[in-house]
Amino acid sequence: MPKTQSTAPGQNDSKNKDSSNLTSDLARWTIVFAFGGIAILGLCAIVAAAAPGTIFVFTKQGSINDIKDGFSNIKDILGILLPVMSAWAGTVFAFYFTKENFKAASESTAALVKQLTPEEKLKSILVRDVMIKIGDADKLILDKAAKEVKLKADIIEAILDAKKRERLPILDKEGHIQYMAHRSLFDKFIAQRADGNKKVANLTLEDMLSDTTFGKILRDTHCIVAETSSLGDAKAFMEKIENCSDIFITQDGKSTSKVIGWITDVIVRQQATV
Repeated sequence: MPKTQSTAPGQNDSKNKDSSNLTSDLARWTIVFAFGGIAILGLCAIVAAAAPGTIFVFTKQGSINDIKDGFSNIKDILGILLPVMSAWAGTVFAFYFTKENFKAASESTAALVKQLTPEEKLKSILVRDVMIKIGDADKLILDKAAKEVKLKADIIEAILDAKKRERLPILDKEGHIQYMAHRSLFDKFIAQRADGNKKVANLTLEDMLSDTTFGKILRDTHCIVAETSSLGDAKAFMEKIENCSDIFITQDGKSTSKVIGWITDVIVRQQATV
């Protein structure tokens, strides 16, 4: 078996520290070079202005026109180089101040989040931001009568076993939520009916819905909220319904509207973790 290389906890910290030091040194030297260059150019300009005859030795005489041309050349050079060096220094300053401000803001936000209670955190999260989109969920669409849907063949084997799922939303053809079932509920129902006159393979969704206990669970152990609701509000709504562990999201929070998402109690617990 090939060995898996692992990184020691201190190695990542060391790499991050080295990278930070390299960035700091590069920025520091860029600033030094920029300000040093500006200082040298300024000094040369002062010297040129104070002793034009020693600078412009290529002229036979330090005439007025030669001196004016010399000053013009100096201004042109300074006009070209100074903005470039200033831009370098300004870019470095902007990077450092932005980086430090972003770091401070991130640390402040992280500290604030840690101070929130689970309930406060849930109230700060919208259900639409953490929901499972119904188009991505494994579900049963009732495109035929419930009496024609076989529990074993059409639900357990075709969906739950094949896709390794424990929960199954059941919707009508228009996308409205009709029932919500868990694998354990199907297993319990089949176990109770196994000794009856009807064979397990022939048990249908209609048989399950016709049972007082199991039918009620299928119909009444889920809730519906609007997409603008917070996760805290959804959790409070869910807790009002006995044995409810699934929340469905519609645009307006009405059961007559098309389902757009689904949230389980597991998602709620995960999001509540501070």
